[in-house]
Amino acid sequence: MQRSVSLALSLLGLAFVVPLAGCGGGGQPVIAGPAISVSVEPAGVSIVPAGSPTTFTATVANDTGNKGVTWTVSCSASQCGQISPTATLSGMPTTYTAPASAPASDLTVTVRATSAADTSRSGSATVTVPAITVSIDPTSVTVQAGGMGVPFSANANNDPSGQGVTWTISPASGAGTLIDQLPNSVTYKPPVTRPATHLTVTITATSIADPSSQPPQP
Repeated sequence: MQRSVSLALSLLGLAFVVPLAGCGGGGQPVIAGPAISVSVEPAGVSIVPAGSPTTFTATVANDTGNKGVTWTVSCSASQCGQISPTATLSGMPTTYTAPASAPASDLTVTVRATSAADTSRSGSATVTVPAITVSIDPTSVTVQAGGMGVPFSANANNDPSGQGVTWTISPASGAGTLIDQLPNSVTYKPPVTRPATHLTVTITATSIADPSSQPPQP
């Protein structure tokens, strides 16, 4: 009886030893650290006229290797501008430069910083490259036939070339003349003879850089 009991205890001991050895495997449990995150500053929408630069900075959290980020730009147009340098460490700036020519309509560009240590993690900011718009002053005026000349001024906003505007008058005859024309100003001289009925004259300032930008001036 004593031998039989001793053998049973020995087998039971082996039964405990084998599973423990197989389960532990001699290794240590792996605990994952906090995930990498990327934030870009300035975070809001930045207005950057054509040809102009602006600076962005990416901060990478939990990047123990301090590998930093890579920078890219994207938009719906063929020209989105350029960014340099295209790789920076966390907290170091990069410069985005808008396309040299103003777009036909406002262009939205995404500036993205992607973690070099984990490319699934990124942060982004938005840039708006504004189209050229033309403003004119005054916007409305009443004059008398034979009266004094009326000066007008215009500004082609967001035009990196600074070419200004050209001036036209409608109707082309019998409505007076434009004198002293300059890229940003002109003088309207009303006709000497009073028209038979009320006459509406339109003076138009058209951007030289983008002829599609032209507000009418009655």
